[in-house]
Amino acid sequence: MQDNAVFYVKNPSPFIFNMLNEPSDQLLFGWKVTCIGNASDNKIYCKTDYGYSGYIDAESITNTEYITTHKIVSRFCPVLENPDYTKKLLMTLPYGSKIRILSSDEKFSKADIFGKICYVPSAHISPDENTKKTPQDIIDTASKYLDTPYLWGGKTPLGIDCSGLCFMAYYLNGITIYRDARFPFYEEYAVKQDDLRPSDLIFYKGHMALYIGGGKIIHSNSRDGKATVSTVDTEHIVGCASLYELLEKE
Repeated sequence: MQDNAVFYVKNPSPFIFNMLNEPSDQLLFGWKVTCIGNASDNKIYCKTDYGYSGYIDAESITNTEYITTHKIVSRFCPVLENPDYTKKLLMTLPYGSKIRILSSDEKFSKADIFGKICYVPSAHISPDENTKKTPQDIIDTASKYLDTPYLWGGKTPLGIDCSGLCFMAYYLNGITIYRDARFPFYEEYAVKQDDLRPSDLIFYKGHMALYIGGGKIIHSNSRDGKATVSTVDTEHIVGCASLYELLEKE
C-alpha cells in the first residue's frame, strides 16, 4: 500500500490501536486518515489530520474519495434505506461523524454513503462550516457528553475519555487540538491558574478537563465512570491552557 495515501473511514466508529494492540483513539465515519505504512493482521498504520497515529483495521477504511458536507449533531443518527422511519436501518452514526448530503427537506435529507443513496433525519445534521464559535459553544458541546460512560480511547456518546471529550468539544466547533492529556502538548497556550476563563483546559497528572466557570469543570473520568461536572481540584493542577483567542468573543 502506498505511503501518504488518503483513506476515509467507512465504519461508524472504529478504534486506532497502539503497538500493544490497545485502543488509543477512535475515529468516526467520514473522517480522513493518511496511510504511513502497512502492518500485519490486516491492519494499516495511519495518521489522523490532528497528528495522532496508530493501527486501524483495513476493513474500516477505504481509498474511495468521500467529500463530506455536513456533520452529525445528535448523539446518534439513524441512516435509513428510505425516507421513512419504518424502513430498514442501515447503520447508526454517532455525534461528530461527517456525511455527504445531496438534498434536504424539512424531515429527511438525502445522503451519499460511498455511492449508496440513503436518508437521514434533517434535524440530526448541520453544515460542516468553519465559522468562529464562542466559549459557550465549546461548553455546550461538551455538555452533550454528560453521563456518557468512561471509555479509554473513546470519542462517542457510547463511551468517551478525558482527552476525547475535550477534543470533541473543540473539534465540533471547528478547532482541532491534540488528542492527549499531557500538558506539554499545550504549553504554547499556557495560562496561569488565576487567569482561567470558561472553555479553558485544565491538566492533572494523566488527566485533563474543560473549565466551565464558577470553579467547575466537565471531565470524563474513571473514578466516576462517566462524564460529569466536578469542582476544580486546585491542589493537583499541573498546567492550564487557553484557546480563548481562537474563539469569537461573547
